[in-house]
Amino acid sequence: MKKPELVIFDVDGLMLNTEFLWMKAHEIIAERYGVPEVGREMFMRSVGLTAEDFSRVADECMAGIENRYELLEYVRAEGTQLIEDRLDVMPGLLNLLSYLETKSISRAVATTTFREKTYERLSRMNLTDRFDCILCGDEVHRRKPDPEIYLRVIRHFSVEPQNALVLEDSVYGVESAYRAGIPCIMIPSVVPASQKQREEAFMIAESLHDVRKLLLSAADAGQ
Repeated sequence: MKKPELVIFDVDGLMLNTEFLWMKAHEIIAERYGVPEVGREMFMRSVGLTAEDFSRVADECMAGIENRYELLEYVRAEGTQLIEDRLDVMPGLLNLLSYLETKSISRAVATTTFREKTYERLSRMNLTDRFDCILCGDEVHRRKPDPEIYLRVIRHFSVEPQNALVLEDSVYGVESAYRAGIPCIMIPSVVPASQKQREEAFMIAESLHDVRKLLLSAADAGQ
């Protein structure tokens, strides 16, 4: 891989540990109320979905459970509290950002999460000033896997798709980058890569540490 002019980051599950906290919330409520249907399996099926699709998955997973919407409110409350208490950056993020800054490589955020929540979380982790552009879910017309958000970011920087790099943890994010024609490295969070992601992504990595190592190797090779 050659040195990119621009690196575009997803947020949830890629930069921040939010996906793991939401999965924990599902597990806690499932155990607390003895309803395994609201647990990890349901969460895994709902990662990256719209609110409408999430409701459909909830109805499917908890069919026959009369108080399923009450249970989902408990999950939301538990997840919100976990994020308040345990929000953290993912391994390797800070070192990778420092490397990109040292090499004067542009950095952007492209997330389906709405702007208010995105800025609140990034600000808590002192990350907002480390990006040149932040584009959020309520600022685009179509969410991932549509390529709109990534196409808008590269247009903002006047960078050709092949000269950018996307970092994603989700299957929808990888497909979005693939449809935009931008090389993508997937660092799976809660949902492992399938054959489809292995075909669409440039690389499947274990952590952001691996991304930094790859860029260092490319620099050493003069690419």
